Amino acid sequence: MKKMLLIGASGGIGKACADLLQDHYSIDTPNRSILNFSDPESVDRFDPSIYEIILNCAGSNKGTYQGFTHNQTTNQIDQINVNYVSPLILLKNYLATRHNGHWVYVSSVSLYRPQEYNIVGCSSKYAFKYAVDELSKKHSNFLFTEVCPGKTKTNMLYQNYCGQKTINEIEEEYKQSPYLLARQVANLVVYCILNKISQATITP
Repeated sequence: MKKMLLIGASGGIGKACADLLQDHYSIDTPNRSILNFSDPESVDRFDPSIYEIILNCAGSNKGTYQGFTHNQTTNQIDQINVNYVSPLILLKNYLATRHNGHWVYVSSVSLYRPQEYNIVGCSSKYAFKYAVDELSKKHSNFLFTEVCPGKTKTNMLYQNYCGQKTINEIEEEYKQSPYLLARQVANLVVYCILNKISQATITP
């Protein structure tokens, strides 16, 4: 059975992916003491060479609700590390230690319509997409898959508010507009992996 590294398995989409993929792959879901995207140096120490597939469902939007000028710089640095720096370091080491492989990552449709309040998250994710697009031209033995969901009900909104809103308040906010369920996005991720599709988008 092929080995897969799944980052972000504790979250909504990542957990749903782990449930759906467990019969297809031998999945490792390292905890933050081993692989912590908020700490790029820990990522650089991690050896990804044994994995045929790496699936990255991690993301950060800490404090985004406060807007660009009022969100704490530490939150914005975390967004940049989790969304761009750490994935790029892991991808660098993956490409350097293997002759082939499959890199899969969950992005967002918000990359293509960013707003001022979420510009750090969107620009960091778009920077990673730019890097992947360029690297894919040289590393033709690797398959790169980007999955872009629209608004999805996960723990990301709770992370955004940094505990300033209750679960009930966040539930009410979700009800204000259509949203996807994590399982729906995970189904698309699995479909892309099994069918070796390079790009897919899903919206509510």
